[in-house]
Amino acid sequence: MLTDLNPVFMYGSNLDWTRLRSRVKNWNGKYQRAFLPGYELRFNKRLHRGGVAANVMPHSTRKVWGIIVELEADDLFSLDIYEGHPLHYKRQKCAVYTEDNRMINAQVYIACPKHIVEAQLPSYQYLEYIIKGGKNCGLPFDYLQAIEALGQTIA
Repeated sequence: MLTDLNPVFMYGSNLDWTRLRSRVKNWNGKYQRAFLPGYELRFNKRLHRGGVAANVMPHSTRKVWGIIVELEADDLFSLDIYEGHPLHYKRQKCAVYTEDNRMINAQVYIACPKHIVEAQLPSYQYLEYIIKGGKNCGLPFDYLQAIEALGQTIA
């Protein structure tokens, strides 16, 4: 049976494979490293239980590293529930580039403006999901160092 797969760009705690697999049961485990140009990662998405999560915000010279996974429609729906789409994050198609500069139109979760807060730090555990997952996916070391520093410093 043929199914339509939806490319989704993961940049936050869903970089952690165990966490992602708990949310999307049919994911085959395959991914591609990729980056989202013209954005920066920020910890400014207010969580309903307190604290903040990762978000991407427009930035003229930066890019966000992550992975592209292909999800079946029911897994995309399941992920929408975890991400709070459409009330907390909107899913938006963006041009994301693989390491070999191939452009893919992928779904990206971007926080709704009313859920953005500044001057807060993510929990240690949440930051660890991103750093550990990013290392396992082979994201650039200097990028992960910058994210770790960002997650420990209020600007």
